[in-house]
Amino acid sequence: MNRVGFEIRHLIAAPFTLVMLVQFIILFRIKRNVPKSVFYVLGFPFLIQDVIYNVVIGSFIFNERPQEWIFTDRIKRHVADPDAPAHRFALVMNRYDEGHV
Repeated sequence: MNRVGFEIRHLIAAPFTLVMLVQFIILFRIKRNVPKSVFYVLGFPFLIQDVIYNVVIGSFIFNERPQEWIFTDRIKRHVADPDAPAHRFALVMNRYDEGHV
C-alpha cells in the first residue's frame, strides 16, 4: 500500500471519519448503561451508516473495493499486516470499546 497516498486520502476523508467516530463513541458509551435490546435499536442506524461509510469512504481511504460489509471487519483484515496504517483506526476504536478490533 502506498503510505503517502493513504495519508492524503485519510486527511481528505477526515471530516466524515470524525462524524462516524463521534457517533461510535456515543453509541459505545450508551452500551454500558442500557439493556442490549435498547442498544441494538439505537445501533441500527449507525450500522447502516457504517456500511455506507465502509463502501464509500473506506474504499477511498484504502484505495480498494470493499471485501467486508462493515468498517471494523475491514480494519481487522488490515491489522493482520504489522506495517499496515490501519492500526491507527484499531487503536482509536479499541480505546472506546475494548477489544472491538
